[in-house]
Amino acid sequence: MLMRLNHRQSGFTLIELVISIALGIVAVSMIMFFYLSTITSSYATLKFSRLNQEMGSLMSIMVNEIRRAGYNGNTPGDPSANNFSDEAQNTKLLVGDTEFDPSSAHTSSCITFTYDRNRDGSVDTDEYVGFKLSSNEVFMRNAKGNCSSGSWEVLTDASDILVTSLIFDTANFQCMNASEPDGVDQDGVNGIDDIDEYNCYSLVPGSTDYPIASGDEVITSEVWIVTITLEASLADDTDTRVSMQQTLQVRNPHVSKVTP
Repeated sequence: MLMRLNHRQSGFTLIELVISIALGIVAVSMIMFFYLSTITSSYATLKFSRLNQEMGSLMSIMVNEIRRAGYNGNTPGDPSANNFSDEAQNTKLLVGDTEFDPSSAHTSSCITFTYDRNRDGSVDTDEYVGFKLSSNEVFMRNAKGNCSSGSWEVLTDASDILVTSLIFDTANFQCMNASEPDGVDQDGVNGIDDIDEYNCYSLVPGSTDYPIASGDEVITSEVWIVTITLEASLADDTDTRVSMQQTLQVRNPHVSKVTP
């Protein structure tokens, strides 16, 4: 007796095969999309982190240096005789090469000052310090000169990082008249020794608003407060940018004696 064996073949139909391939392609595409998104996001984060770290270090250098302005390691008995904060010797802190004037603009992309690095009490060549922005690069002063002259060393590289803005704002500078209160209405407004007479930016000793009698002497103390604003981007990706701001107070006030 002969027996016939029927073997039925099983498998995917053409339509099932096409659907499977399509689903596979979609799955692989989604995996690749998320992978590339992760890589791109990580790369952007790394670029931002590097830029932020570089500018944070630059900000830290500027803050630490400016805080030392006017420091004299050989402190004179007369604080007004500090040669590291002297207008005549061009060692006083200046923003944009000008004295602070409460009635005018208070900002500049350049600041200059001196401090006693080796604590010997004399102003040496390398103790002229400052920072400025020029052609998207930040420079540091390393010799005598002003914002447009002297020797300046570049701190950043425009081919790598573009510093788009550097602003030194002195709007919060303060000046205190150490002779007040003296019980005298110096401005002659209302017969009262006003609190405004403390502010030697508001009532300048020796001016018509604050006359000084012959033989008298007024001591003033300027407290320098500087706000630094820094903005930068990567040279090869200007969409990657940072902006930071920090306010500092200079540790050494500028003391002056005013006589008629």
